[in-house]
Amino acid sequence: EILQDQNFQNTNIKISKTPPNYNTQAKVGEIWAVLESKKQLFICTANDNDFTSWVDLLGDGSNDIIPKEKIIITFDNTTTGGQYGGCMSDLRLGFENGFATPNKVQDEYENAKFTMTKDGNGLNRSDFTIDSNPTPTDNQIVGTIKTSGIYQETYHKIAHVFKKYNGGSDECCLWSSSGTREVSIELENTPMPNKLFARGNGYYGQTEITNVRVKKSIFIGEQEIQSEDFNVEKLEASADTYGDYAFLFEISKQDQIVMKKELNLNPKKTKNTKNVKK
Repeated sequence: EILQDQNFQNTNIKISKTPPNYNTQAKVGEIWAVLESKKQLFICTANDNDFTSWVDLLGDGSNDIIPKEKIIITFDNTTTGGQYGGCMSDLRLGFENGFATPNKVQDEYENAKFTMTKDGNGLNRSDFTIDSNPTPTDNQIVGTIKTSGIYQETYHKIAHVFKKYNGGSDECCLWSSSGTREVSIELENTPMPNKLFARGNGYYGQTEITNVRVKKSIFIGEQEIQSEDFNVEKLEASADTYGDYAFLFEISKQDQIVMKKELNLNPKKTKNTKNVKK
């Protein structure tokens, strides 16, 4: 009945003891029926020659197999001076036309979703708005920034790392104690940035940004199935252009032929199947 309701009554069906996976070869629209104790009915919704996507027509979405690309940027932030754990501000991502401008940011302490507009004006603007669920529109990117140990005061949340620091106490994020902590940025469905910029400066002290790592990964749910590392090079950042305590990094594709690495998660091709014509 479900197949008839979805106009799949003339679709080829494969009967299997196990569900398909992201490496299962199939054509878009192909049906895969699992007739074990747990009945499942999958349909192939996409095939890009690298991965296949599957939706469980009988499920609630939790068993869907939909590979998603994420860009993950991580770096260490270390206190170098001032009070508490030091500050960071002016965080920007650069693309082909310059630095993107922060648009909307969640007002969260240590885990904030954000959008940026790829307008090339990021170094000159800091007029983002607070939004409970930032959603990208045309020419925008969406991401999440995470860290730990933020000083628990409204004006120093991680969301404030996107502000331009001009001497104000609310124009930076602030960590609660000295030390080194990791900051991570995750971007979805966007081209790889070519620059990362931030100032290790703020009202209560300074920090240093080191050990920048960048990779492009494929996820299914929370499981990373493939990753590709990118080169990161620290550049000189003129105080006249970027301000004091500026950290500027260039991101580029690695030169070697073999760049992608499988994470030992490749499932074997599913066997015990037979074709059935509905």
